[in-house]
Amino acid sequence: MSQITITKDFVEKSEEGFELKSNNFSGKINLYAETLGISPEQVAAVLDALKTLSDIREDKIAKRMASKAATINYKTNRKPTEKIVRDFKKLVEASPNCTPEMLEDLGMNNTVKIIDTDTKAPDLHVKMVAGVPHITYEKTPFEGIRLYSRINGGPYDFQCVVAHPYFDDTRERRDATQAELREYYAYFMKNGKEVGLRSKGIKITLEALD
Repeated sequence: MSQITITKDFVEKSEEGFELKSNNFSGKINLYAETLGISPEQVAAVLDALKTLSDIREDKIAKRMASKAATINYKTNRKPTEKIVRDFKKLVEASPNCTPEMLEDLGMNNTVKIIDTDTKAPDLHVKMVAGVPHITYEKTPFEGIRLYSRINGGPYDFQCVVAHPYFDDTRERRDATQAELREYYAYFMKNGKEVGLRSKGIKITLEALD
């Protein structure tokens, strides 16, 4: 049985997740600051950064329908705020009194997830985009997929290795005056090899062109 170990970064990618963890951290850090030997000024600096970013997010939400400026402002401030939080985590971990339980309670612990690759299969989706079949799937944590296809019920043959979470089938039609059925299935790729289970098949019909 083959497995993949995934370490999930403690900094949440989504705005909502980042906000929830920020609120949790802000409400609890003062419980540990003195024990960790972290000064009130250092705590205030990270809390101020989180509060500023939270205010920007609230402003963005309020103005979402009217302007994209707040979204740009949030994205501009997100990375420097993340750096402040990551640097503060190093400060916390440097304390001899720091415990794994403290990091977990503050939401600053990276989590580890084990995935059994033998039981995973790509979940393929297809739709027409700009006149060609557009296939999508969830790539993480794999390298991509090995995609197979067939046309009009013929034999499946290897199409290509797809390293992105999408694929545009730009092959020319066999006969543009006739409808054409294209079918696909795939396996995940890891370390250059197929792993896991075969995906469910998907299909799409390319309508005849006038």
